[in-house]
Amino acid sequence: MTFETSPAVTRRNFVRVGGLTAAAGIAVACSPSAAPVVAPASAPGAPAGAKPAWQEEYDQLVAAAKKEGKLIGMSLVGEGYRKTMDAFEAAFPGIATELQTFNSASIWGPKVAEERKAGIFTFDIALVAPGSALRTYRDAGFWEPYRNYLIRPDVRDDKAWVSGFEDNWVDTKKELAFATDLTVRNSVGINTKLVQDGEIKSSLDLLNPKWKGKMIAADVRTGDIRLSITAMRLSHGDEAARRLLMETETTMSRDARIVVEGFVRGRYPVAVGVRAEIYKEFVDQGVAGDTKMLSLPDIDYVPRNCVFLFTRAPHSNAAKLFLNWILTKPGQEIFTKVTAGNSPRTDVAATDPSRFPKDLKAYKVVNREEEFDALLKTDALLKQWGLI
Repeated sequence: MTFETSPAVTRRNFVRVGGLTAAAGIAVACSPSAAPVVAPASAPGAPAGAKPAWQEEYDQLVAAAKKEGKLIGMSLVGEGYRKTMDAFEAAFPGIATELQTFNSASIWGPKVAEERKAGIFTFDIALVAPGSALRTYRDAGFWEPYRNYLIRPDVRDDKAWVSGFEDNWVDTKKELAFATDLTVRNSVGINTKLVQDGEIKSSLDLLNPKWKGKMIAADVRTGDIRLSITAMRLSHGDEAARRLLMETETTMSRDARIVVEGFVRGRYPVAVGVRAEIYKEFVDQGVAGDTKMLSLPDIDYVPRNCVFLFTRAPHSNAAKLFLNWILTKPGQEIFTKVTAGNSPRTDVAATDPSRFPKDLKAYKVVNREEEFDALLKTDALLKQWGLI
């Protein structure tokens, strides 16, 4: 195994979000304030035309958020997250948004912990994977329960969600982490000029000596590939995962963009642990070349990335408004479109039907809190193998 170095900067500086282009017009048109909501009737005895209680509360929240005038978010890498903040800003004029992006929890976690130790509370919301966020940083006091802050009836409607509202909470107490997508993450990408169709039908085919020294992968010290390794381990046993990491002479990089560029540019026939958001940028720009992602259920996973609310958020009302907005139909339509994901809402069309999990039981890792023991075992094995 070799390592490929990343650029010196592994996270973006704060991005001050300004105005939008034509796409913003779509976001404004689709904003929840413009979307009709089926709401319960006013209370008996209320004046004709009176707003229902939830609407009064929501209007007060919007006003309070606009008074704060700012929302500061944190997310994984990918232009889609910035575009999501753009769309929120367009939907609620007067609330400026800032965003900082990170390659993984191994970077954002220590940074936030150090800031908080120094009494600095920067962020309002986070759009991240639930693994380390719950396993490590819940006990550090990062996250505030927000179930009771979801006041829109179209968000709390059980029929609006695949498997129901309750089933889309990832944490066991169902209060900290609501899933923002329901998308299969294909772990393996190939350059079709260098890999023939059908040569790789499962993760075990990656162990073929033909690919020795010819693969690039996300460094196991960064987030999502641990889910891939866990899925492979649960599918084929620990030894298969060990061989993939230890015997194939795979080049590893902590930078998600380097991994994508590796197989897009043809330097490597195969890439493992491809970040979907980064690959989408190459596809959208027409520079993905002769590449494709493979569907391999024995190593693919369903990450259920989530939205979190920080404790002591400096702009708590704007944060609560964002939570309500991103889980509406319009918010989900925008978010899943720009992040190459599929929505768990039943009224939002799949952005990529080929990656919508028709049967979650086919996948070993769906990234719920009850599955974290399997991920912890993967971490223990990675330490035993000297990789982390």
